[in-house]
Amino acid sequence: MDIITQRLKMADINREKAEAYAQIMGCAPEDVEYIRKGLVAADVQFDEGERAAVSYITTKDIDRDGEIVDPAGADLEAYRKNPVVLFGHDYSELPIGKNLWIKSDDRGLIAKTQYASHEFAQKVYEYRKEGMPLAQSIGFIPMEWEDTPIDVKGCRRRYKKWALLEYSDVPVPANPEAVGIAISKGLISPEYIPVEEPVEKEGRVLSSRNRTLVMAAVQQMDEAAAALRELLSATEPAQADEPAGETVEMAADEVELKAAPEPEPAPAPAPALGKQDLMAVLKDALAANRVNIAGLVDEAVARKLGKVTL
Repeated sequence: MDIITQRLKMADINREKAEAYAQIMGCAPEDVEYIRKGLVAADVQFDEGERAAVSYITTKDIDRDGEIVDPAGADLEAYRKNPVVLFGHDYSELPIGKNLWIKSDDRGLIAKTQYASHEFAQKVYEYRKEGMPLAQSIGFIPMEWEDTPIDVKGCRRRYKKWALLEYSDVPVPANPEAVGIAISKGLISPEYIPVEEPVEKEGRVLSSRNRTLVMAAVQQMDEAAAALRELLSATEPAQADEPAGETVEMAADEVELKAAPEPEPAPAPAPALGKQDLMAVLKDALAANRVNIAGLVDEAVARKLGKVTL
């Protein structure tokens, strides 16, 4: 399944690289395009010994933009000199791994990614192993292309030659649940989710962005509740057993009478949580995700009164 295509100017990302490719292509640096295209790879294989995953990073299928990135046209020479694997195409952060090899078959390009040993890379690796939807997205510079090729029905453009700069693991933006889980696992921050333009609608209380953030918050609270239940179970006090031994009858005059111990005062009942208390607890629990609970409640109230701005 293909996902969103992003089109950027290489000069805005790396001016030096844009100038180098401009000389090769015979154009201005500002005209060098940098494209990101991704897919959710099926049949991912894992190599536990090398902490690695093997999957397609691109195929020759037509994507939702009516384009084909021809695997046979991949120029891997520059990439093989620095075969980094990033998360979310973020050059400012440490790579999450390195590419061990790239092979082609009759469907596309297959890559083996070895994940780094740092904590975040391990999170991403475990996330993939759990079967959560992460996409593989290539970042490349198109060097030669053909518009409306007659031999492929429905194809608007085919990239015949392209230079691979890097590929990344990325969350699937079209799947709010997947993004919500990725936030709860600490893989991405809420800023990853695009802010939608406010639109007045009836019948919906939450925008898709807020819905995704709430899903992340629910996931975090579920995990916290499970951990607390496990803690309570592990620290459950043992029931006091009756002391073992024989019953000894004693004469009345041999019994030393002692005053009965004062009963321990009953614990004070826990104060009932009111609405404001619950709101404060939720705000604290969700502060990391910046979910405005009060705002969401206000939206729900407003919906009862009429239209809601989403």
